[in-house]
Amino acid sequence: MIRRYHCSVMYSDEYSKRILKILGDEGIHYDDIMGNAFVFYVYSDNPLTAEILKQLETEPSVEVLFSKSELENANWYILEATRFDIETSDDDFTFEYSCPYRTPYDTRYRHQKQINPYVSKRTPKWKNNYNFCAMLGDFNRVFCSDRAKNMIFTRDIVGVDYMHVVNRRGESTENVSQMVFNNILPMNCFNFIGEYSAHQCESCGIIHYEFKHPGDDNIRIRADLIPKGIDVFVAERSFSRGWIQPPIIISKKFYDLLANEMKEKHLRYFPIG
Repeated sequence: MIRRYHCSVMYSDEYSKRILKILGDEGIHYDDIMGNAFVFYVYSDNPLTAEILKQLETEPSVEVLFSKSELENANWYILEATRFDIETSDDDFTFEYSCPYRTPYDTRYRHQKQINPYVSKRTPKWKNNYNFCAMLGDFNRVFCSDRAKNMIFTRDIVGVDYMHVVNRRGESTENVSQMVFNNILPMNCFNFIGEYSAHQCESCGIIHYEFKHPGDDNIRIRADLIPKGIDVFVAERSFSRGWIQPPIIISKKFYDLLANEMKEKHLRYFPIG
């Protein structure tokens, strides 16, 4: 397991010059962002990374990268779709909102529940190794092609249902469905790793868990507590690490279908047990 740090630095006199000198001395590539900032990656297996991170004035985002053997040797995974090809055009039709709170500008809501299909502005252009996508901004609302639905059915994957997607006229779109996961894993099926704090919603009591150092190695699953014969779950709603939706948990059987048989390019997996 390797941590990849995505670092962003605004151009300023001494601070950005110092960072750019370090990057130049160490041969680390960076990309300019419209002359206002630059971004670069550093990795946890580089002995210089800790020193570089100390120089930063803002916290980098962190992504955990797993080797092929780490992925193949796991039995349970978090699943995310990484390509955003569904964009809803009518949130008020799709969602029911709860737990309002005031900001200096307007009223917002802490929670939402899907009560109707998505009204999609466009439909995906599926290919051989592209049969899954996400909703814009949310890795855990997953949509798939008819080919994917058929393969999931014929391989006896248990725990996936489907909801149609509609266009702006309310008509069902062809060859795209939202994947629905109705099996819920309670909190006692997970072990937390690292420091975290719990924040309770003042309106409904739902608890949000926030990790001090978030990364996809913060949880492990307790396989002995998972119901047998089911391949897909979502964590209960009180579990969150910054996701808009609770994470999707899949079995080794489902992982093998997606990663090894279908060789899907726009999915990623985080081994958790």
